[in-house]
Amino acid sequence: MTAEAGATRIGRAASGPDGSAATRGWDRWLAPGFVAVAVLASLLLAAMLLFVHRAIGDASTVLARGDGAQLAEVVQEALRRGPRPPRASILEEVLARKEADGLRYVALLRPDGSGVEISAGEPVRPVTPTSIAGLRAMEPVVTGDRIRMIVGPTEPPAGMRPRPFGPGMPPPGEEPPPDGPPPGRPGFGPPRGGPPPGMGPGGRPPLRLVLEFEPVAARQLLLVARRTLLAGVIAIPAFLGCAALLAFLTRQRNLLVRRLEHERRLAALGEMSAVLAHEIRNPLASLKGHAQLLARSLDGDGDGARAAKAGLVVREAVRLQDLANDLLDFAGASDASLSDADPAALLRESAETVDATRIDLRVASSLPSWPLDAARVRRALVNVLRNAVQASPDGAHVEAAAFVERDRLVFEVRDHGPGIAPGEEERIFEPFHTRKLRGTGLGLPIARRAIEQQGGSIAARNLPGGGACFRITIART
Repeated sequence: MTAEAGATRIGRAASGPDGSAATRGWDRWLAPGFVAVAVLASLLLAAMLLFVHRAIGDASTVLARGDGAQLAEVVQEALRRGPRPPRASILEEVLARKEADGLRYVALLRPDGSGVEISAGEPVRPVTPTSIAGLRAMEPVVTGDRIRMIVGPTEPPAGMRPRPFGPGMPPPGEEPPPDGPPPGRPGFGPPRGGPPPGMGPGGRPPLRLVLEFEPVAARQLLLVARRTLLAGVIAIPAFLGCAALLAFLTRQRNLLVRRLEHERRLAALGEMSAVLAHEIRNPLASLKGHAQLLARSLDGDGDGARAAKAGLVVREAVRLQDLANDLLDFAGASDASLSDADPAALLRESAETVDATRIDLRVASSLPSWPLDAARVRRALVNVLRNAVQASPDGAHVEAAAFVERDRLVFEVRDHGPGIAPGEEERIFEPFHTRKLRGTGLGLPIARRAIEQQGGSIAARNLPGGGACFRITIART
C-alpha cells in the first residue's frame, strides 16, 4: 500500500463515513419535529376555533330567539291587561320600558293578516303582508342591524274575514254585551257552540305580533366569538413562525456543531501532518539524493535494469517529497500577506504552469489590481486548473476566466469531464478525499484553505451540459 493510499485511508477514518461531524440520532429530527408538531397543533387549533365559532353562532341564534320570546311575552301581557281593542299607547309604553333591552319596534297585526293594526317605533322596513310572508313563528330574521320576529300564527285563523262595520254591528271600540246579541243586531258576539277553529278565548283571534329588536346579548356573544377567532387567526401564524424560527435555529446550531467538529478534526489533522512532514522530509531528502547518485552510477556502468530500478526509487521519493510539502502547505496557518496583485497575470502564470495549450483564458478588459496573497492564490489556481485538465478528456480544453462581479474578484474554471458525483460537492474539499488512483486528496483542500485565509470562498457545481465549474470569489478587503 502506497503512502498516499495509507494517508487517504487514515483521513477517511478520521473524518467518519460521511466525511463530516454530522449529529446523529434524535438530534437530526429536532427541526422537522418542531415543524410537524407546530403544523399539527395549528390545524387542531384552527379546527377548534371554527367549531367554537360555529357553536357560538348557533348559541347566539338561540339567545336571540329567547330574547324575542321574552320581549313578546312582555308585550302580550301588556295587551292582555290593557283595554279592548288594544291601543297604540300600550305598545309605546312597553317600547319605552324595554328600549334598554333592545326593543325598537312592535306591531300588532290585523287578524286577517292584511296589515298592521297598531304599532310603536320605526321599523327598518315597512311591515306588509308580503314582507312577513313565509316567516315562521319565533324564527329570528336579520333585518339591517336588527332582528325581526313574528309571534303567533303566521297565517290568519281559518274562516276569518275582515270584520265589517255597519248596521247590526257594534261600532269600533264597543264590547259585545255579556248576555248575547241585542234584538235587531244579529251576528254580534261569538257564534254558538264555542269559538271557531283558530280563535282564542272569548272568540277573539290570537294575538299576532311583529317585533324588531337589537340582540344586545347575542351581539356581545358574537363579538367575543369574533375576537377569539381573530386572536386565533393571529396566533396560528405566529405559532408557526416561532416553530419555523426554532427549527431554523436548531438546524443552524447543528450546522455550527458540525463545522466546529470539522474544524477541530482539521486542526488535529493539520498538526499531525505538520509533525509527520517535518520528520519525514529530512530523511526523505537524504534517500532521494543517494538514490539519484546510485541511478547515475549504475547508468554509467551500463547496467540498465538496475538503473531503471534506482530511477523508480527516485521518482517515488519525489512523490513522497511532494506529499510532505502538500502536508506542510495544508497545515500552514500563517496569516495571508496581502498586496496589490494583477489577477490576470496570476491566472496566466497558473495556466502556463499546468498546460497553457489546453487552457482557454478569458480575462475581463481593464481588470483592476486586487489585494491578494499572490503565492497562495497562484497555488490554489494551479491545483484547480490541474484537476480540471486531468478530469477533461484528451484534447478537450478547459475554460478559465477572471472578472469582477459585485465588488468581488471571481475566478471561474470549467472542465468537460464527468462532473462531480452527487452529494460530493463539499466532500471534494476535505483532506485525503480523492477518486484518483495516485492522488493525495490535498489539492482542493489546500486551495480552499489558501482562499479562505484571504476572506474568500471556493465552491464547485456541475454544469447542465456536462463537466464541473469551480468558482473562486475574493472580496476586496
